[in-house]
Amino acid sequence: MKLQFLFLFFTASILSSELIEGYGTTTRGADAAPGGTQDYHVTTLADEGAGSLRDAISTSGRRIVFDVGGEIVLKSDLLIGVPFLTIDGSTAPKPGILIRQSGLTTAIEASPTLGEVHEIIIRHLAFDATGTPHGSEKDILGLDGEREAVHHVVIEHCTGRASGDGVFDVWGRVHDVSIGWNLICNTETALHLSTGDLKLVRERITFHHNIFAKNNERQIRIRHANREIEFINNLVFGWGWQDWGGSGLHIAYDAGEENPSLSVIGNLYHHVPQRTSKPDEGIKWERGDDEGRVYFEDNLINAAETEVVSNTKKPSLSKVSIQPASSLVQKVLPIVGSKNRSVADKALLDEIAAALK
Repeated sequence: MKLQFLFLFFTASILSSELIEGYGTTTRGADAAPGGTQDYHVTTLADEGAGSLRDAISTSGRRIVFDVGGEIVLKSDLLIGVPFLTIDGSTAPKPGILIRQSGLTTAIEASPTLGEVHEIIIRHLAFDATGTPHGSEKDILGLDGEREAVHHVVIEHCTGRASGDGVFDVWGRVHDVSIGWNLICNTETALHLSTGDLKLVRERITFHHNIFAKNNERQIRIRHANREIEFINNLVFGWGWQDWGGSGLHIAYDAGEENPSLSVIGNLYHHVPQRTSKPDEGIKWERGDDEGRVYFEDNLINAAETEVVSNTKKPSLSKVSIQPASSLVQKVLPIVGSKNRSVADKALLDEIAAALK
């Protein structure tokens, strides 16, 4: 009876969008605002004005809920530049909230004038860039810490489709972040951890229980100084889907620099034959004398892969539940992505389930 209770408790916890795992565990969003929290109701799908999402994110300390459902078509970049925000798309009536990028970006972006951006929670939103190859060079949702730090951020149960660049790119000085239970599909370059200033470091970032499907590359790509990065229980369904050779996880190498250190645990890499894909590039690890510490455990990959060998012992991990890689279809597919799935998303997940049964 006790074991049955524990199993039911664990299952309920995983299904709850309120459970935060990974390095973003301590993030409280609007609830951490020193001046208290105010509920803000989004009452219009207009791009701007009173009751709009753009107005909602302009002031810190807001828990943002939605009284309307449908598409918000961006007319300019949507920038989150203040701390202490919770954006809860699960509150929207059907069909939920879809942010139509239209060649624009949504970004969590710190600035010298406003300072660091932190305590941000984003749940149950769908983003669609309607991208064609090279149609847009902007991210769907970027974390930009180039000028000031971005930290304590949670992005979960979101869907990002058809980006011409990254989906949740992480740039500059970023730390204590969890990106989990998201569906990332049909992109050129799915997700990149990098910087233009080599003194800036990304650290304590967890990617867990995401599905990457029909993307060309960067599932994920990680370059320069990245420390304590976790890639746990993610399902990668193919690579090289567009017009040049692609790969799944790409660990880049630059001689003379601090190179990425990360843990890669319990992931499933499934090769889907495409014109530009190769079965042995689910994981691509560039190596050299200055390589970082990389740990692999329980990853299901193509038999042709030869690079999945740890060069360090198992490091300490954040608070994240870890399932066997063989269980990801059953554990992740049913609840990944935004609450209100589109017909196309449902079809894609059915296709993945059928291919991996």
